[in-house]
Amino acid sequence: MANCGALVRSKLLTAVLAFVLVFAIVYQVHLRSFRETGSQYLADEKVDPWEVHGSSEEKFRPSEKRYNERVEHVKERCVHFSDNLYEDWANDRDTFMDVVVDEEKRIMFCGVPKAATTLMKRIFLKSSFPRYKDVPLDEIRDGPNGKLSTTHGQDLKYLHEYPVEQRKGIIRDYFKFMIVRPPLERLLSAYRDKTDPLSYTFYNKKVMDALKDRDLADEYIYFDVESFHQFLQFLMARTPRPLAEGEEIAEESNELIRSEMRVLDLCRPCSIDYDFIGKMETIDYDMDHLLKKLNLGVSWPRKDVTTNADYVRLYYHGFHQEHFSALYDLYKSDFELFEYSLPEVLQK
Repeated sequence: MANCGALVRSKLLTAVLAFVLVFAIVYQVHLRSFRETGSQYLADEKVDPWEVHGSSEEKFRPSEKRYNERVEHVKERCVHFSDNLYEDWANDRDTFMDVVVDEEKRIMFCGVPKAATTLMKRIFLKSSFPRYKDVPLDEIRDGPNGKLSTTHGQDLKYLHEYPVEQRKGIIRDYFKFMIVRPPLERLLSAYRDKTDPLSYTFYNKKVMDALKDRDLADEYIYFDVESFHQFLQFLMARTPRPLAEGEEIAEESNELIRSEMRVLDLCRPCSIDYDFIGKMETIDYDMDHLLKKLNLGVSWPRKDVTTNADYVRLYYHGFHQEHFSALYDLYKSDFELFEYSLPEVLQK
């Protein structure tokens, strides 16, 4: 009997090892193929980074008329998307909004994850509090953990801290603005920020140098591309409602975290008439214009985005056409409200 058990364990171990070997071979073939096609894809085809945005904007500085057109376009398209923020408040539903309120200057800013929200909060802090006067923007920290967040006890005030009737007054009377970003770019930036431990960590340079010394840097990047595609498939597989009523685990598994949510749900542009809509693809022009208009006394810092056009092309390379269509459907409101389209260059 003992010999029989040992034989079964031996066969099981052999089967497992065979599976691992086959998986390793298939993975290496897939990785080699992807590295060759991915590298050739980026190296051989020169693409204007602007084409990756899928934006309706032009490359040059927007006019006052164009800024007004952005706002009016949202109002026109909102007839196709139902939304009632006040009803949610009346029923005490979570709204997931991250809205900074500046009472002195009568300004309301709605933050969208991965669309310059942290930088904008630092500008509000520098503009409003003397102790930040001589502190560089990148070094401004606030809150119990030394970082900007929506926790209580910070200097910044947030819309959710006010009674509902006062919130309505702020929305009615204050200057309201938000900053948006092409949906596919924002999604990738959120993935790299939350999932990729090498993208934005303090030890990024040291880790990457160590990988380069071992010729593993490219291995990591291309493995991460495959992981990103799996993340997108997981994202699209979620249902908008819990799998079963009353089951907490099922509900949690289907909830999008804030960085994955639509701007329609984060800033409620079909319930709130915003006065200004900035865009990441024209962010330097937009914020120069807006900060002067608001008289905040802080200049907008020029800086390159970490998730640039090359990263977007690389990470979406090899993604199936039908999956692009599914992503579009998932974020249809954001594509239509803010005049974005699926970039053709990503679908080749």
